[in-house]
Amino acid sequence: MKSLRELVTEYHESLLRDIAGALGLPAGGDRAELVSKILTFMASPGFPTANLQRLKPEQWLALRLVAAAGPSGVVVDKCHQRLNQLVGNGRRRVAGSILFSLIREGLVCLDHVNYRDVYLVPTEVRQPLASLLDREMVAQLRVRQVKAVPLDGRFLLRFTHHYLGLAWRQRLGLTRSGHLKHQAVLAFSAFGDRRTFGWTDGPEPLDFVDGFCRRRGLVLTGPGMLTAAADLEDWIELAEEHKQAELFRYWQKEHMTRDADFRLILSILRSMPPGVWADEQRLLRETRVRSPEPPRGAMESRLSRHFWSYLTALGVLEKGRGPSGPAWRLTGAGRRVIEGGPSPGEITRGGASFYVQPDFELVLPPDVDLGCLWQVSRLADLLSADQVMVYRLSRAGFHQALKLGMDPAEAMAFLHGRACGGLPQNVEYTLRSWTAGYGRVHFVEAFLLRCDDPALAEEILASRRLAPLIRGRLTPQDLVVNREDLPRLQELLQEEGYVPPPGVADLAHKPPAGEITAPRRPE
Repeated sequence: MKSLRELVTEYHESLLRDIAGALGLPAGGDRAELVSKILTFMASPGFPTANLQRLKPEQWLALRLVAAAGPSGVVVDKCHQRLNQLVGNGRRRVAGSILFSLIREGLVCLDHVNYRDVYLVPTEVRQPLASLLDREMVAQLRVRQVKAVPLDGRFLLRFTHHYLGLAWRQRLGLTRSGHLKHQAVLAFSAFGDRRTFGWTDGPEPLDFVDGFCRRRGLVLTGPGMLTAAADLEDWIELAEEHKQAELFRYWQKEHMTRDADFRLILSILRSMPPGVWADEQRLLRETRVRSPEPPRGAMESRLSRHFWSYLTALGVLEKGRGPSGPAWRLTGAGRRVIEGGPSPGEITRGGASFYVQPDFELVLPPDVDLGCLWQVSRLADLLSADQVMVYRLSRAGFHQALKLGMDPAEAMAFLHGRACGGLPQNVEYTLRSWTAGYGRVHFVEAFLLRCDDPALAEEILASRRLAPLIRGRLTPQDLVVNREDLPRLQELLQEEGYVPPPGVADLAHKPPAGEITAPRRPE
């Protein structure tokens, strides 16, 4: 950032003479004299900030446009084009004269940066101008008598945890291009009408959640399948506002970085005092004035598809209904997320309990703890999602969770500990019957040494060198050994005169008639 003195000193001599003439100063003398005269005039008390009180509407508009560009300034041609669009009628080219009037007043300066001429606000003016513009903006945007619209600010967080629970519970099919198959998409259809959650327009929320989980590494893509990552539970255990901040940053990368209007609107809403509503139409008008770029398509459509829906479903924005239409404001959590995340004392968590009905339905309230929601989605099937979420326990779903590694004691302890009012007696009895047979049978990997008759098996068991490598006897002809001992066992068998054929035979293999077998040792 440069001061007024630094910038005026660098002006071209022709511009210095124009400024001197406009200020009523003698335009004669060399360049150094002109600089001295102008700076002496501008050093008078209150200059240039006193000039802010005498600006005309079109000058205010131009000054706001330059100030919105920040310390780096705005390119001259781009600024002229935008200002002519805002104050001209398509034929008049008035931007140059308006900007020169601000240069003459010391409110805007001309600089040469990276081979381009730019307009910028000098340091002496920037702070008082920012305070004045903020006060004026708040007065223009503020709207009272607003009724908040009840929308679900945890929708995307809840959807994400349900998605992860389903990815853990079943493999989600992928097309050749890597998108979820239609059958996998249908698995999320119980979320129903997205408008219930304030998602009025734009891409499906599933696309956003799926993209976030893949980018974050919470799910893994394999050949035709999508599965949960091994370290998923580490993310599940994070604080709610931390996860909210991660989702917001993903939205920023996907949408805000490509749209200057989104960045500008969010900046304006941050400038509003906490709890104050901003009228939507005045907010859009302020955005158009501040934007140095010409309008890119219909702003209202882009906001509806990629801004309002996402940020209300993330709990960053709150929507209201004012006397003249929609109004918006940042939530407390949204302001913390945008400004760098929550402090440890401000982290919020949802309630922990849900209700279990005798018909095996689990009813989860809107403020349910997200970790609790994830555990439920691993055990039960989602029936419906509104302000409350309803799941149902089933034998197939419960057994699937056990099959994937959930301990039955852990599952029962979770349901007992989180169910408000405990489990109904019939549910308790049925769940115990579903888990009664768990762990009573096991699969055990075995490696067999098959002999052609029981007598040979007896010989091997009697051998002092071979017997230590035998772990058991499955049948009269089948001896149990460790696969890791195979190289040593082959070596000893060969030394003892028993040479097995190469490879490992099928379990049903029996030596055909006439096959040469290992010789017997003499008695």
